[in-house]
Amino acid sequence: VYLVLEPPVREKLEQNLNLRTQLLASQIKEPLLTSTSVLNSLVGLAQSQKQTDSFSTIIPQILRLSGDMIVSGGLWPKPEQHANQSKYTSLFFNKNQEGSIDQIHSYNNPESEGYDKEAWYVVAANAPSGSILWSSVYIDTFTHVQMITASAPYYRDGEFAGVATVDLALEALFQFIREHTNQYSLGVIIRDAESNAIIEHN
Repeated sequence: VYLVLEPPVREKLEQNLNLRTQLLASQIKEPLLTSTSVLNSLVGLAQSQKQTDSFSTIIPQILRLSGDMIVSGGLWPKPEQHANQSKYTSLFFNKNQEGSIDQIHSYNNPESEGYDKEAWYVVAANAPSGSILWSSVYIDTFTHVQMITASAPYYRDGEFAGVATVDLALEALFQFIREHTNQYSLGVIIRDAESNAIIEHN
């Protein structure tokens, strides 16, 4: 009986497990794909016009529609040089705990080291158009939230003009993963680009 029944039963179980694994993988990829869509929207906005007056109202609207995992994002124009000093003009917005969106000006402080020295900016500066680059896991100095950042360069008239970013709060991603892995009775390990495990569940 064992020799007759065990192979087809095991095969059905493996097929079922493979299907659940594929479904879970696609559900985990969904918020990451959403964030790249939001990032591409910001790049398109930055490349569409040189007037930035309307950006301060459009970017919060984009972030408001982006879901819970994206906690902040914005545009980081290439700094302007004036008399050996850089002028920073970022349009960076953060979702606060009350659900509204604040513009953060602290990155434009001329006394700071400058956002163009940040790893998420440096890696995207002058990267090919259409590139999306993911940061390692880090704790944001302003929000104190553990996150990852997706960065993309934007160009105007063929010249590098700045970087667009979206930030994902890892706790929201972890909660999403925990709920779905429990639903399918599966375990999951998610690793960053350096193969460090950033979440291990079940």
